Amino acid sequence: MVNYNNKLYLLLFLVFATGIAHVAERVKFYYFNPDSTQSNLRQLKSHMDTALQKNDIQASFQPFARFTDLDDQIRKDRPALLYVPHWYFEQFGKELGLRPLLRSWRDNKSVYQKRLITNIQTKKSFNKQINTTLAMTTMGPGSHAVLDRLRFFDSDNKIGNFNIIEVPKDADAVFAVALGQVDSALVSSSSLQLLEKRNPRLISSVQVIAETLPINLPILCYVEGTITEKKLETLRQQLLNDALKKDKNIPSILDIDTWGSGS
Repeated sequence: MVNYNNKLYLLLFLVFATGIAHVAERVKFYYFNPDSTQSNLRQLKSHMDTALQKNDIQASFQPFARFTDLDDQIRKDRPALLYVPHWYFEQFGKELGLRPLLRSWRDNKSVYQKRLITNIQTKKSFNKQINTTLAMTTMGPGSHAVLDRLRFFDSDNKIGNFNIIEVPKDADAVFAVALGQVDSALVSSSSLQLLEKRNPRLISSVQVIAETLPINLPILCYVEGTITEKKLETLRQQLLNDALKKDKNIPSILDIDTWGSGS
């Protein structure tokens, strides 16, 4: 009986230890994309965890709603994978050791556009919006500098001259314009399209007065020194293979169509 118990304890220990080792192999996968039409991050995490598990992708997914939360966490506990807006990659890529892994594609493009909107009753043109309030999602501590580099069709005006009011999501910016809380808002075209389907009355109360030139879609990066080349290539191939599925895949969960190579 003693030998039997010892063997049982040993078996349980091995199972427990193997489980710990299996969990330890999972790499950290952080997500931050304020321009996404995704509003429920708890649901996003649930869908991503399920998809990663079904594809046997050894990654632990963690979405962030606020830039400051991501910035604090990434400096304390660096992830292996990071899905972020392109402005984040440009601002912090060198400092954090970020390297491009996969590009985002939507509607056969690796870019998207933002639209400048005002209340439908506003008579001011784009060139008359200087020094008025502008609601938008964050572009980090360098928001004014990033905005200053944005260019609009048929205008030489610099949007950096606006007084920025940061909001968590595009929908908040649209509501602020509709309710007259701000003079204008800068939101993605996909957010406007989604809101038009869900709340056409809201969208009927705003007007588009300018549109940006193309902006790069968010990018999937890896962080140098956190993962082996072999493991990285395995993850890359798994993500590319998953994108070929006809049913719900990881790109669709992240609000894009597929992945592409390049920076």
